[in-house]
Amino acid sequence: QTYSENGQRDQLKAIQKKLKTENPVLGFEIAVDQQDWKKVIDLYGKVKPTEDRKKSLITAYVWTEQPGKADNFVQKDNSVDLYKHEQQVKKQYNNYKKLDEQKQNLNKKKTKLDKKKKKSDNDKKELKKTQNSLKDVQSKMDKIKKGVS
Repeated sequence: QTYSENGQRDQLKAIQKKLKTENPVLGFEIAVDQQDWKKVIDLYGKVKPTEDRKKSLITAYVWTEQPGKADNFVQKDNSVDLYKHEQQVKKQYNNYKKLDEQKQNLNKKKTKLDKKKKKSDNDKKELKKTQNSLKDVQSKMDKIKKGVS
């Protein structure tokens, strides 16, 4: 488990602030907690490669659209657990991207409806339906993001 999963994220941030120089382990754990995937990739070579950190690196590669690097890392490590994690993260990411595309389409539809000067009752119903769909899609996207580690 990572420090953030153990409920120690505030402690990590407080320790990091007290240190004069940046600690790669703390920086890595904070980056994972904040889903700063580029920083996770940058710091990975400076920390001890535990199973959780390997999984975080795989997640970082997938969410920064570098699936080839995730594939290579998993192949080199030759771990069934890491392979399963990679497949799960790719599925999450693909679901997120599909929802993001739906959100963009709904936003276009909403903008088009908003621009109408005179809205019929049907337009008003459609606008309300679109707004509710947007909320639903955003909620699903937030849920996926929250579950990413």
